[in-house]
Formats: sequence, C-alpha cells, structure tokens
Amino acid sequence: MNRPSHYAQDHAYYLLRAAQHHFQLQPHELSAEQHQWLETRVSNQQVMEANVLSSAEAANVIVPDELLRKALADIEAQYEDVAALQDDLQRVDLTLATLGELLERQLRVELILDRQAATVAAASEADARHYYESHPQQFIQPERRQAWHLLMTINPQYPENRRSRVLNKLNKIRAEVDGDLDRFQRQAQRHSECPSALKSGEMGWIPQGHLYPEIDKALFALNAGEISELIETEVGVHLVMCSAIQTAQRIPFAEVVSTLQQKLTEVQQRKAQQAWMRSLT
Repeated sequence: MNRPSHYAQDHAYYLLRAAQHHFQLQPHELSAEQHQWLETRVSNQQVMEANVLSSAEAANVIVPDELLRKALADIEAQYEDVAALQDDLQRVDLTLATLGELLERQLRVELILDRQAATVAAASEADARHYYESHPQQFIQPERRQAWHLLMTINPQYPENRRSRVLNKLNKIRAEVDGDLDRFQRQAQRHSECPSALKSGEMGWIPQGHLYPEIDKALFALNAGEISELIETEVGVHLVMCSAIQTAQRIPFAEVVSTLQQKLTEVQQRKAQQAWMRSLT
C-alpha cells in the first residue's frame, strides 16, 4: 500500500476527528449524507489551514512540547486504551507518530489564530451596557415555579401499582397534604417513584415548557401553596405542588456584565480572525 500523501493524512485525521465530534461515530460508520457533509467541512478546513500556515505570521510560531503532550493525552483519554486508539487510526491509514505530527500542525494553526484574537481589545463595561440596553428581551428571565413532585407508576402485575389502587392512594395523599409543603415532602419521600424523592420531591425552579405538557399545564395553573389534581401521563400518575412563584423579570445588569464582556470580546476576536484569514486568500 502506498503511504498516504501529507494532504491525505491531514484529510483522514480531520475526518476522523470531525466524525467523532459531530456524530460520535467513526468515519466508516457514517451514512453517505453524513460523509458528504463532513467531506466538505474538512476540505474547507484544510484550505484554511494551508493558508494560515503559509502566512508570514506563522514563521515564528512553535507549539510547546507540554501543550502537544496534553493534547495527545486528551485524545488517548477518549479511548479504553492505546490499542483502541491505534485501531481507529489504522482504519484511516494513520499511526500514533503521524497523529502527533498532525496534532502539532493543528495546534500551530490555533496558536496563530490566537495571536490574531489577541490584537482585539477586550469589551468594556460600557460596551456591555450598550448591548444590554439594546437587546432587552435577551435578559428577561421568564416566570418560574418552585415545584415539588410525587409519582406513582401503574403496573397491573403488582397489586399495589394497579391503576385503581394508585388513584385511591394518591387521592388520600392529596387530601392529607392539603397544601402543606412539609406533609408533601414526607409523602414524596415515602411513596414517590421519581428520583426527586431523594430530595423530598423537589424539582427546583421550573420555567414553563420544561415538563410533560400535562404536568406543565397543571403546575402553571396553581397558586403558591396549592397542590394539583391527579395528573396521568405515559409514565404514571403525578401530584405536583407549587410552593412559590417568581414572576418574569429582567436580569440585573450586574449579574450579566462579566459574561457579556466575555462574549462580546469573543465575537470581536472571531471577526478579527475571519478578516485576517480572508486577507490570506
């Protein structure tokens, strides 16, 4: 078998990594559509990297040995052992030695692009404030309910889980709870078959649309301190309780300013990198 060309080795390596990243598959496991989609992405990436590595800015960029060792270790950690990694590499005509060479090449590209990003000034608090005021809807925290849950499943094979007995039991629990959170928590600990029973039925603060539709509708019809009627879904019969309501509100600027500055900086860095790469073509 002829040894793959440098371009072919690059292509095989990036196809392997892209298949794992996007589809959690090996290249030989991809469908025709998946393979075609990745081929286009990988080919474009190779052209971009060739341009970057042939630039004047690439001349004095060297990958530190420690960084390369860490990157290799990260890849090896994704496999049961080195033999499993070698098997994957062999399928695309690569070896551990060529993997190291190709990874060094990839890291060098990243370091070059990092240098371009470093030319961008960090976003200021004023930049963050301007974005915050210009995009108010992005910082609205929707109404949330503090929810508690009790589930009993239905299984005709077990007398205690027959539908009639489950409904009867839950109706009794509902009457006993009568809107008292402490009582609900105790009943959830004793009877609930939901993992939330380990936390006394606590589901946390829930925004609308994050539960089964039937449970979601019931929860958001409750006032604070109320317990729902029995709710039947495909997984069983439920009771939910709402202990508190947090109305929709705007997240304070102080809580998002740091994150906003970081994200705005990253956006400008990507733009700087893209503009520089366009200048190479």
